[in-house]
Amino acid sequence: MAVRGAAGGVRNAVVGLLPDGSGIVEVAQIAGITDPVGMSAPVEARDTRGVGEAIRALMDLGMRRISVALGGSSTNDGGAGLLVGLGIKLLDAQGVELEPTSEQLS
Repeated sequence: MAVRGAAGGVRNAVVGLLPDGSGIVEVAQIAGITDPVGMSAPVEARDTRGVGEAIRALMDLGMRRISVALGGSSTNDGGAGLLVGLGIKLLDAQGVELEPTSEQLS
């Protein structure tokens, strides 16, 4: 499935679709330390938005039980990108929308 990688570019990520109707998302497939494009961006500019996009895509397929395998992430956004990928907006005290990167969230 096409999602955003850690540096914001579109990349293909494999997700699991299980016979019981549940899904699996692997963070390293989306924002992993083995992605040279993601690793080329400064760590404070990377995010996990694509993880949220993958979860949302599985939910759009009707899946309500989704496991997230966590490991090998190249990000440190505290999951803020995942929330943005699910549709949440992050706002500063003045109501200005923020990017879900550690650089913006500090």
